[in-house]
Formats: sequence, C-alpha cells, structure tokens
Amino acid sequence: MLSILDNSKTKNYSLLKETILSPRFPWFYSSASTVGDDVKGHLNMPVFSHTFVGRPEMYGWSTTDSEIHQLAINVVREIMSENQYYTNEYFILRLASNCVVPRNGIQFSSPHIDHKFPHYNLIVYLTNSGGSTFIEGKEHKPEEDQAILFTGEHYLQLPKKERRIVLVATIFPLDEKNLNLLKIPYLDV
Repeated sequence: MLSILDNSKTKNYSLLKETILSPRFPWFYSSASTVGDDVKGHLNMPVFSHTFVGRPEMYGWSTTDSEIHQLAINVVREIMSENQYYTNEYFILRLASNCVVPRNGIQFSSPHIDHKFPHYNLIVYLTNSGGSTFIEGKEHKPEEDQAILFTGEHYLQLPKKERRIVLVATIFPLDEKNLNLLKIPYLDV
C-alpha cells in the first residue's frame, strides 16, 4: 500500500525544513541504518540521523529526543490531517530526519520493516537529490516536499549527488478499520 499525500507546506513545515537543511542542524552518525544482516546487492549502510521521537522498543514507550520534537510532531499531524488520515486517532511511534550521501559501491540499503508490529510509514522528501524508495519491491521516485504513506518492507537507493534528506515517521493507527488495512503479519516473539 502506497499513498501520495498532499503537502501544503505550512509555516511549521517551512520552518522545520529550513531548520533541518541549515548548516547548524545537529546530525548523529550511525554505521548501520537497520538491524539485521546484509542481503546480496544491498548494504546495511551508514546514515546521519536526528531523532525527534525515539523508538518504543528500547524502553516500552517512545521518547522525545530533540528540543524541536514538538515542531516535527506538528508537521506530521498537519500532513496527516490535511489528507484526512485518522485526525488524532493514531500514535507517532518514531519520528526522525535521515540523511544519506552518495558513495561508491552498493547503492541499495537493506530491505527492512521498521517495527515487529503493525504500523504505517510516512516519508517526506526534504531535498530533490533523487534516491528512490522501494516498497515491496516497487520503485517510488521522490520529489522534493512530497509525502508518502505506506506499509511493508522497504529500502532506499542512494542519491547520485548531494544529500538525500527525509523526514520519516512510523505511525500506529488507533481505529480498527485502519489497523485491518495493514498487511504486516504479527511476528512470534
């Protein structure tokens, strides 16, 4: 499932984008973008990230990890509301900005699912550097300021030049109708 969402680029969105693209925005380096082993033709590649809302898996709840987490949350809520998704009937599980840069060698990140429980992924492309997203094996070519909502296994292609910067959120819907749309199987723990 993939939906291309409207993004009217509100004042909050413009402020968040300007902040993230600023030369003073703090990025944190990780040598691997996902958990798990490499798959042939893919690489668990390094990423620069800035976490606004941290994953719930570590503590059993999401954490706020940035001074500007509320601005990032407001942007997600505005985009979701503009597209009439759940109004406020969802939890934001994770929210971050990710940055990858061009490099030689393998060009595709490791295929992955972000959580071991049902969720939606929201990506907002903040730059126009290319770097497709592949969802369930189908390519989506990004456009700057475009927002997409999807479920399922996904991975990215590195940009050819310049930084590929995205805002990424994982969302858990609270209403039964939307939860049933998710095609992610529950995993035995």
